[in-house]
Amino acid sequence: MTGLPAELERVVIVALVAALFVAASLGVRTWVRRATDSRLGRVLAHPVRLDDPTLPTIIYFFGQRCGACSAQRAELSLLPGNARANVVAVDAHESADLAGWAGVLTVPSTAVIDPRRRLLAVNHGFVPATTLVSQIRLSA
Repeated sequence: MTGLPAELERVVIVALVAALFVAASLGVRTWVRRATDSRLGRVLAHPVRLDDPTLPTIIYFFGQRCGACSAQRAELSLLPGNARANVVAVDAHESADLAGWAGVLTVPSTAVIDPRRRLLAVNHGFVPATTLVSQIRLSA
């Protein structure tokens, strides 16, 4: 077709497809980061029941048919005692307004809110307890 040997032509095509995939992935990551960053600092106006309003809050968004959500729920139970925070579980489908406010794109997701109800961080997908502890400390 192009005058290149067939094997070399295949290698070039695979390399081009891989480059397009990488470029698209980086573009989506950048878009998600910018969309999330634009929400940081927003004040939570939605009614959320908190055990202790003087503590930071982790809002855990889950879905009914989400396999990774059970792993995230288990990870939340591993938060150390010194990482004092409210943990509120919210069905993302039933509370679409709250999920939209936080910019939730997938479940599981977590949002970290400071005691003044400002959004500090949003995590899309599973996140380890150590990351959440670091984000909780941002509210100090």
